[in-house]
Amino acid sequence: AAAGDPPGPVKLLVHGVGQDVALTKRSETFEFVVPVPDPILWHPDRPHLYDSEVAVVSPAGRDAVRTYFGMRTVTTGKLPGRDYEYIFLNGKPVYLLGALDQSFHPKGLHTFPTDADIRRDVEISKECGLNFLRIHIKADEPRLYYWADKLGLMMMCDVPSPWEDTPRMRRTWEETFRGMVQRDFNHPCIFSWVLFHETWGLPKHRTPEGQAVSHA
Repeated sequence: AAAGDPPGPVKLLVHGVGQDVALTKRSETFEFVVPVPDPILWHPDRPHLYDSEVAVVSPAGRDAVRTYFGMRTVTTGKLPGRDYEYIFLNGKPVYLLGALDQSFHPKGLHTFPTDADIRRDVEISKECGLNFLRIHIKADEPRLYYWADKLGLMMMCDVPSPWEDTPRMRRTWEETFRGMVQRDFNHPCIFSWVLFHETWGLPKHRTPEGQAVSHA
């Protein structure tokens, strides 16, 4: 056996999805499928989440981490007799009623003072009858998305937009976008990524008629 190999079989156990999954394999990485029978889909009106535990068990001991996940689909499509597209959540059109969230807080400016303040922002949004917020050109705190997952508030996330178009800014934009998606893609509340805010960072583009427009 190579250095660092466990002294025997390793099992990966996933609890909380209706059944356990046990795998025995010696490998640094591997992929597997966890069946979820009769899944309950996440929706703002019923933000169902699956609490789960992932454990690695070997003769040397047991290590576990608790987590959660939600299941939902996001697509677009047209309804009969309509010539424009809707956003479909779990196969049904959803009417978006939201607000632009610039994330200002009187006690922390761009930073929430406490976790309770983050939760209260989501609660207030729900109490106002909103079903989504658009996070304004900011990679926000993961705890905001946690509470949105938990309480049922959809999120549209802006990528921070530059004012200029240079090779350096393009690299920065791409690194930021990839980092946001890698960190947050698994939150069921996030249904959209806004790549550019008001064409910031796109100094030139063309209208549907083909006319070049500059925003410099």
